[in-house]
Amino acid sequence: MQNMDTHDHNEGLDQLFQQARQFDLLTAKAERRIDGEKWAAIAALQAHFMHDPGCRHYLRLWTTQLIESPPRPDTLEEKEHYNLLRREIKAFLPEGECSADMQLLLDTLSKKRAAKGDVIVMTDLDMPAALVAGLAEVIARGEQAKGVGKALYHWQLCWPRETQQALTGNPAAVRSTLLRELRNYYRARQALVNHNLRLVFAIAGKLTGKGVAYPDLIQEGVFGLLRAAEKYQASTGNRFSTYAYNWIHQSTRRAVQEQSAIIRYPTQVNEQINRLHRARLQRIATHAAEPDTATLARDTGFSRDKVEQLRRVTNLSISLDTPLLDDSDMTLGSTLTGDTFEEANAGAEHTSLQCHLGQRVERLKPAEQEVITRRFGLDNALPESRAAIAQRLGVSTEWVRQLEYSALAHLREDPLVQSAFEDHLGGDGHLP
Repeated sequence: MQNMDTHDHNEGLDQLFQQARQFDLLTAKAERRIDGEKWAAIAALQAHFMHDPGCRHYLRLWTTQLIESPPRPDTLEEKEHYNLLRREIKAFLPEGECSADMQLLLDTLSKKRAAKGDVIVMTDLDMPAALVAGLAEVIARGEQAKGVGKALYHWQLCWPRETQQALTGNPAAVRSTLLRELRNYYRARQALVNHNLRLVFAIAGKLTGKGVAYPDLIQEGVFGLLRAAEKYQASTGNRFSTYAYNWIHQSTRRAVQEQSAIIRYPTQVNEQINRLHRARLQRIATHAAEPDTATLARDTGFSRDKVEQLRRVTNLSISLDTPLLDDSDMTLGSTLTGDTFEEANAGAEHTSLQCHLGQRVERLKPAEQEVITRRFGLDNALPESRAAIAQRLGVSTEWVRQLEYSALAHLREDPLVQSAFEDHLGGDGHLP
């Protein structure tokens, strides 16, 4: 099964590589054109929501539920649906920064007749493109909706029965219009993704060897790229690759933090730990002294209690992938020294050899055990010369030499000891 999974991963990567090679990087003009098509499709969907009676009816019910009974983790069966939905509607919840605008939208939708200015109320919300597309999905496709639309549909199943009964179907012409604009939106979004897949490979390649498989890093990077394509606005003047870099880097870095840590904390806690750690390192680098709690609280904006709490957590686990500085690629792990793999491997082999020898030396005569142990440092001490051993035992050097040869002769005859030496010395080993 593992081989099949590996084969599937490699096959999927090959397909992504082939797909990436088919698309060149976009020019700034092409980016603006494609992004313009994306937002034009979103604007068309919003206009249709406000003009079509069936869409207005659904949107009014949806807005009412969002204000009066927003989605909760215990109401949606799958946590994934809740997280996806909350990510898009967070600003529009009763405690969100756009809650007043949502009330204005509800008042507008409650009017008996649509007015020309109603669309402005909708567009002024700055509703995420993914949420607008999700609303169109659930209106046009219902149970077959995908993405955010699927999460909206499952939340819709949690609405009060009378509200669900008030839902009405939409004519085929309305669904056809929504689906047409959805295709335009998805086509433009996918174009931005396709022409920037190489950026995912470049960023994921820098994080290999951090505890997450390369195919998984690619997958997380593509998720970040897709999110960037949804939110990008060429009108800001930034190139898409510049904007997408942060999303891809954040997505892959978060995967490393969550999947490679021995002790896993929520993403928010990991981000707070990293923020505190960077502030501490910057203080040490600037003032050559360990900062106190008050200083760290001032630098991070956390309370003193929060700093102390995070410090206790940090003592249990700190990611070696934590950036040392905000604008640096150097990580904490890159500053640590340690043995190379070859040195560590040799140490393990030496330990194994000592274990085998220790078991066999115990079968020798007491005098032979004493001499062979001291002569070769088998008790983790420094090896001693024959003269030093003779002086310690109060015997002649020749007697020590004879005991050494006798002990080695017995050990040479032991096949397990000889095999251990061969493994240790690469197949050509033999006892001295």
